[in-house]
Amino acid sequence: MQVQGDVMTTNNSTIPMIPPARWLHRLCVLAVCLVWPLIWVGGLVTTYDAGMAVPDWPATYGYNLFLYPYKTWLLGPFDLFIEHGHRLLGAVVGFVTIGIVMAAFVGEPRRWVRWLCVGLLVMVIAQGGLGGMRVVLGDRTLAMVHGCFGPAFFAVCVIAAVVTSRFWWWPPGGTRTAAGKAGARSGGLDNDGSSNAESSQTAPSQNDPSPNDPSPTDPSPTDPSSADPSLCAAGNSIADWPKIGSGIVGIGFALILISYLQLVLGAQLRHVQPTTRPGIFAMIIMMHVMTAFILWGMTALSWWVLRRRGQGNRCGDLTLSRPAASLVGLVALQIGLGIGTWVVNYGWPSILQWVPGSAEFLLRAKGFADSIIVTAHVATGSLILAVAAMLAIRLCRVRSWQGQTGASLSPAVAAATESEIAPVSAPATASS
Repeated sequence: MQVQGDVMTTNNSTIPMIPPARWLHRLCVLAVCLVWPLIWVGGLVTTYDAGMAVPDWPATYGYNLFLYPYKTWLLGPFDLFIEHGHRLLGAVVGFVTIGIVMAAFVGEPRRWVRWLCVGLLVMVIAQGGLGGMRVVLGDRTLAMVHGCFGPAFFAVCVIAAVVTSRFWWWPPGGTRTAAGKAGARSGGLDNDGSSNAESSQTAPSQNDPSPNDPSPTDPSPTDPSSADPSLCAAGNSIADWPKIGSGIVGIGFALILISYLQLVLGAQLRHVQPTTRPGIFAMIIMMHVMTAFILWGMTALSWWVLRRRGQGNRCGDLTLSRPAASLVGLVALQIGLGIGTWVVNYGWPSILQWVPGSAEFLLRAKGFADSIIVTAHVATGSLILAVAAMLAIRLCRVRSWQGQTGASLSPAVAAATESEIAPVSAPATASS
């Protein structure tokens, strides 16, 4: 496989490509790196019951949000520190999201990605409005909705980072020529506005290998004995990848749904209403525990399928199996944090009375370490949802690559591919 400028050539197919907008991807990654700490701080706000530490909104005790005296903020009460800090960090995420939308409309050729970025902006505005209305109305139900909407925004940020990355544009095992790399750096256009691929359409020299001849450095796609171990270890060859069918893609999206269901159940326990009956509370607890172990089993199944069902030498693809393996570990960590959260809030359960020291344990007001355990349980749940979203969207993309590799694109597919790309730079034809 080779990518020359705006064209990717596989063994039997030629697929039009547009170089990705690198700044858009960087902003999406920045948003991901900011939103998870924002979820941590928001979790601390709920753990310390500091949501009403600042009773007005959008101002802070009558001050503009950005003009509040920093000494009062840093040296004042801790609940004021985390609540005002939560608002400031949320505002920073909002500004980054505005930058994402601007970068998308300037350099992103795919219309659906532009609208995805607009959706991010709508979501962050809605999340800020929910937080403000929770303060103004003092409503615990709005606090629960606010807590459930934040992880969803985090997951969509991760999806945006995936679809704007190089992984989305160039399939593993493909190689980019100098023209293709230059096109990625410059956005696909030369100084005169013409396509880099178009300017590189020169006759091949005698030293250039024929497109039909096997490359001396690339392993044969049909000979497993000639596979490069480094390619296998890095997951760089589509031939080494597991066959992605609709079943494993369905498992990926099921992981998203179950992860989010867990967040909703946990939010109902965390923001329990005074009118909730004990029987309903116990039922939510049982569902939360059972769903946790179901999710753990599904993550293990997805990892096993992705790791062991590879073709040829069965090495699999690390860009898929590693997120699946991390999900197994994260859910195990989450179960442990859930037990710790229960102990901090309600004491040791009867089923764990055999643990040394459980009989002498006394409930007390949450200290800093206790608050970190509870908040880590909340933040890890959001991280599980985000990794599940990344895995599912990567599975969809790999399945798309596998469907396009090995058969020429039909005119209808080619037309559909071109119709979703705005005319930022015209697709170039494959060089002969």
